[in-house]
Amino acid sequence: MKYFINKKITLVAVQEKYIEDILNWINNEDINRFLGSRFPVGMEQQIKWIRNIDNSKSKKLIIQNNNKENIGMVSLFKIDFKNQNAEIGIY
Repeated sequence: MKYFINKKITLVAVQEKYIEDILNWINNEDINRFLGSRFPVGMEQQIKWIRNIDNSKSKKLIIQNNNKENIGMVSLFKIDFKNQNAEIGIY
């Protein structure tokens, strides 16, 4: 499912076919050096994490694509539909 499309980027719903990209970002030391100490994540653990978020009403993930390749991920969490707010993370 596509959420947003323009000339520079497309935002699409996270699917299991994007797991390799997400796994590479999460295990990349350069990306994570400012996020505190993290342990490496394996494929099975990543698949479970994606599936849990897929079933969550308070968390959503969106992949950013520059119309050539996947370049990042947007996380919405602590989604509060009643008060119409959420926290956002950009990877």
